[in-house]
Amino acid sequence: MMLTVDYKRTALIATILVALVYASTAGVLARPDGTPGNTVITNHAEATYEDDSGNTFATVSPTVIVTVKTLSALTVTPDETQPSANVGPQETLTRTFRICNMGNTPDLYTITRIEVNAPSRITSLYFDVDASGTITSTDTLVTVNESLSPRVQPGFCLNVLAVLETNDVAPQSNITIRLAARSNVVAAVNGRGEDEGTIINAVGNGGRFTSPDNASLPPSKLVNGNPQAIVSPGNPFAYTIAFRNSGDVTARNVLISDDLPAGIEYVPASLRLEERSLSDIEDADEGMIRNRRLEIRLSEVAPDQIVRISFSARLTGNAPAGVGVINGATVSGQNVTATSSTTAVVVIDPFGIVFSGRGGAASPIPNARIEIFQDQATANPLQIPASAGFAPNTENVNPFLSDGQGHFNFILQSQQLGSLNAPARYFMKITAQGYITRLLEINVRPASDGLFVMSVSALDGQPIARAGSFELVNEPV
Repeated sequence: MMLTVDYKRTALIATILVALVYASTAGVLARPDGTPGNTVITNHAEATYEDDSGNTFATVSPTVIVTVKTLSALTVTPDETQPSANVGPQETLTRTFRICNMGNTPDLYTITRIEVNAPSRITSLYFDVDASGTITSTDTLVTVNESLSPRVQPGFCLNVLAVLETNDVAPQSNITIRLAARSNVVAAVNGRGEDEGTIINAVGNGGRFTSPDNASLPPSKLVNGNPQAIVSPGNPFAYTIAFRNSGDVTARNVLISDDLPAGIEYVPASLRLEERSLSDIEDADEGMIRNRRLEIRLSEVAPDQIVRISFSARLTGNAPAGVGVINGATVSGQNVTATSSTTAVVVIDPFGIVFSGRGGAASPIPNARIEIFQDQATANPLQIPASAGFAPNTENVNPFLSDGQGHFNFILQSQQLGSLNAPARYFMKITAQGYITRLLEINVRPASDGLFVMSVSALDGQPIARAGSFELVNEPV
């Protein structure tokens, strides 16, 4: 019986001793979410035993002291093996590395190397102190092998922002950026930890702004949904700008600008980006209006993305009738060549007026007969395209009777406008009951955007009205 008791007691004590000896000889390396380095852990065991006779025995083990060793460990990410983004030549970009403290003690890091393949270059590095992911005034400029990062606690990370200039990098190549960082914990059991991260970007041909429907055409500018529209004072009209990024690289810091020409003004609170309204003032949204200039700024436009902008405009009081006003927009980007849109033409009240020379604007003559001839003898009427006109001569007939306000107009085919060096020559005959018959010579030549330039002279010795007014003059107009 005594032998059994002694054996049990001896076994119990032996078991405790074995466990404690094992604990005192094992190394303890904490993980980031575990025990901090240099933590001291103490432990001892107590045991009691009562035999069959009621005798009690007690023992206390020696105290075991364990100090958790300091571990320096870090990771630098990303560790890319394939491109994570597309870039183009002549871009300035910010790329983000991340240093994480995987050790068990606070650490400060030193950037020991930053490299990128030529001709690209890294112009600057910053510790992202405010963790915004962008370079701000609170971030710290980094000098390689000198600067110390802010203190990073175990389990936490710090961004490093690298400013990249792609320069004349060849399309269809890769840009590889490598950043190495080192721990500054001196007494770590494993020495100063180091790691390296890699970012790879593929180089495309660049962004390219085109028509949303045809990559071979420039961005489009339309008025009332067409390249050309007839407008009148007091009636607003709608401009639309649309383009697509037909390149293979995201366009960055894109600016769409539109300078409205004289005679046209913006209608307040009408600016829209896609289906979203933009304010007219310079604020947090993308658009603004300053004087006669519209600007819409987009941080980026992805490949194949389409952008549509619309706004309303109207004629000002000094817009002359009978002229076409041409307007276009420009789309540019930090990494994309500025591109001009097609032009939209508003034709302002394109009609002539037959009026009494003595009464001026107050005395229009209705039902006056206006005819265009190919010869001065007025024997060969000019054949013009039927049903191709607009008010008041919607059927585009020749001759035409002026409406109740004395208005008339005609639409000619493009080939009937002559050429820059050889204007077309026609003759206009105007007759009205109770008035002297008029005979005018008209010379027309084509201009840009479907417009034309016309000069008029009287062949009957009578005065004619100056262009855009009722003032009578004796010279050609």
